[in-house]
Amino acid sequence: MRLRPFLRNLLPGPLRERYHRYALRRDFGIDRARGTRRPARLSHDLPRGLNVIGYFESASGVGESARSLACAAQEAGLEVARIEASRPAVAIAAPYDVNLYHVNADGAAAVVEELGPRLHAGRANVAYWYWETERFPARWRDRFDYFDEVWVGSEFCRRAIGPASPVPVALVPPAVALPKAASAARERYGLPATGFLFLTIFDATSVPERKNPVGTIRAFARAFPAPSETSLLVLVSNAGEAPGLSGAMREAARGARVSIFEEWIGRSELAALFAACDAYVSLHRAEGLGLPIAEAMSLGKPAVATGYSGSADYLDETTGFPVRWRPASLPERIRDYDAGTRWAEPDEEHAVETLRRVVSDRAEASRRAETGRRRIAELYGSAAAGERVRMRLDALRARLGKGP
Repeated sequence: MRLRPFLRNLLPGPLRERYHRYALRRDFGIDRARGTRRPARLSHDLPRGLNVIGYFESASGVGESARSLACAAQEAGLEVARIEASRPAVAIAAPYDVNLYHVNADGAAAVVEELGPRLHAGRANVAYWYWETERFPARWRDRFDYFDEVWVGSEFCRRAIGPASPVPVALVPPAVALPKAASAARERYGLPATGFLFLTIFDATSVPERKNPVGTIRAFARAFPAPSETSLLVLVSNAGEAPGLSGAMREAARGARVSIFEEWIGRSELAALFAACDAYVSLHRAEGLGLPIAEAMSLGKPAVATGYSGSADYLDETTGFPVRWRPASLPERIRDYDAGTRWAEPDEEHAVETLRRVVSDRAEASRRAETGRRRIAELYGSAAAGERVRMRLDALRARLGKGP
């Protein structure tokens, strides 16, 4: 485990795999041949607290989830250490008795092994995973071997991961918290000062086929063809990672007031966009949580979103405007999503009707938006999120035999 990766890679494939199996037994007590792992042994010398290993420096949703969960735990009175998962394993300070690896299943094994047995040993080890489809991939089932339990951010993730897991899977959603907004977002993006503004945000590295921005833009263009005063702002980061995406979005936007900005912005600017918009829209095909939807709702904005997957935890007919959908299967593999993967195909006709309704029936939109704001505060406020972490840590220590 402690050989440098480039030295490991010099070994022939079979020898490298044999060494890896040996190192797993030696360092983590994982015996792949027998399908067993060494029981967790919690050190009574380590103080109670939480070492959160995550992508704290990333602008991604997974990075924001790690940041918000760590902050909520700290606000609940827990001792928290933050460890950046993307850095090499040097001079790591992990002072507490529980590790929370806030790294999705695809990268979990590599991060645990890179950070090494000194971090892993003597502590309870918890994974924090999101997954966006109904079945957890069989190729990642060996990832459970490193952990004593798994936390997930939504009921949809719990239903997907739970049946595959040999360890407990607990629902521990993150906090939803936007920073103080920068000012003059409409002016900054050259948007009209008046007129109803929809917003949609996504990262192209998160699989555009799943996020479905082209479908969102197409439905908007059908709902509000020019010269409508209603407009849509599409903010996409890492667009260059998805060849053909820019052209497809601009083609879908023809004949409507759609502004497409391909850039990364900071959290305060993002908060300003949420504040400046009148409603949020996401015709996604699957979400582990749907953080931007929840963030918009936290500010009391009406949200139009596919009524499926992680966002269904908080968005329904009372809190927003769910769009009907039908099941669809992938004809071929896309990134981590295998051929045959089932997800949602949003009903575009219903989306068109729903978008128009949000604009035409402002009273109903405001009523649902306020109910949605309260729902987000109740489920994802920092106090609620921190209390869930505290309670789950108490249950974990009790199960693993570390009393008060």
